[in-house]
Amino acid sequence: MQISKYICLNGDFIKSDQPVIDSSNRAFRYGDALFETIHANGTEPQFLELHINRLIKGMKVLKMNIPDTFKFDYFRKIIISILNKNRQLQGARIRLTVFRNPGGLYAPSTNDISFILESSPLDYDKYILNIKGYAVDIYQDILKPVNVLSNLKSTNSLVYVMAGIYRNEKKLDDSIILNEKQRIAECTGSNIFIAKEMKFFTPGLNEGCLDGIMRYKVIQLIKSLGYFINDNCSLTIQDLLTADELFLTNVITGIRWVVAFRQKRYYNKTSKLLIQKLNEVTFRDYD
Repeated sequence: MQISKYICLNGDFIKSDQPVIDSSNRAFRYGDALFETIHANGTEPQFLELHINRLIKGMKVLKMNIPDTFKFDYFRKIIISILNKNRQLQGARIRLTVFRNPGGLYAPSTNDISFILESSPLDYDKYILNIKGYAVDIYQDILKPVNVLSNLKSTNSLVYVMAGIYRNEKKLDDSIILNEKQRIAECTGSNIFIAKEMKFFTPGLNEGCLDGIMRYKVIQLIKSLGYFINDNCSLTIQDLLTADELFLTNVITGIRWVVAFRQKRYYNKTSKLLIQKLNEVTFRDYD
């Protein structure tokens, strides 16, 4: 017997095959929405406080009204409930989307919001390093602007969509996005790091990259291991070509090591070390 799946709309659980939004939805019309993608191990959401803080920070930038209920305990309770309802008790992906309520054209008639929370299963409950290294290249057709919106995780994601199409057309594993100054910003769904002689570098937030949760956690991890990291630098294509290692980070997959950028080839020594330590730090309370 097929198990009914559920989503959560403003705190109410609804079967996932039921309609919940209409054509006036501002996320659909204008991309007037933010979202968080959260990793769960068992029924425990990882890094939830960081996710909620980032969400609220973005809502303030977009001048959305923030409900009093938007707290750690509230969302943790809902996430645990939906994972149990959907019987997703191993690794799971949670998507929390917050959108401004309908009304107005470009200028909204209200700043009140609604939210939808969804869950889907993952193959693994912890982080597993990819066996086959990624092949990546530069997506150059659209440059990402650098402004106050650049670091937000919003549904206005056309640059990532187009970079993803380029990735598929070129049979790559990911595409590197440049900012308006022709410097490295990020990849389609990940932040980017390089390692050179056991020193680490990643573009600063002022380069237009997403303010990634896993980016933050990996920076803290590298520091805790006693290695040098510059997390506020500018990276160019030349930096990629002279690096010893190149890896990508996001909260669902953890760390993905890159084997090839054009004709350049990389090792994965630090990726192996970091994902091992990341699992030890992240999941030690849930074993």
